[in-house]
Amino acid sequence: LELPAQRIASGKPETGTIKLDAYHQNGFIVIAISDDGKGLDVVEIRAKALQKNLITEEQILSEDDIHALI
Repeated sequence: LELPAQRIASGKPETGTIKLDAYHQNGFIVIAISDDGKGLDVVEIRAKALQKNLITEEQILSEDDIHALI
């Protein structure tokens, strides 16, 4: 979530909302987390994955691939 000032500047309420949901699907337990924030920062996620040696610098990943690294 963004800082309160950033949320207000983008026309959102000062306080954000985080939703946690858990359910069964095809024999698995799915835990879904959502919020009304700015979304996932793919640059930051990729940098963290590189730092942890989960991927290499040469790998070309789609946005969905980067999201899957979480």
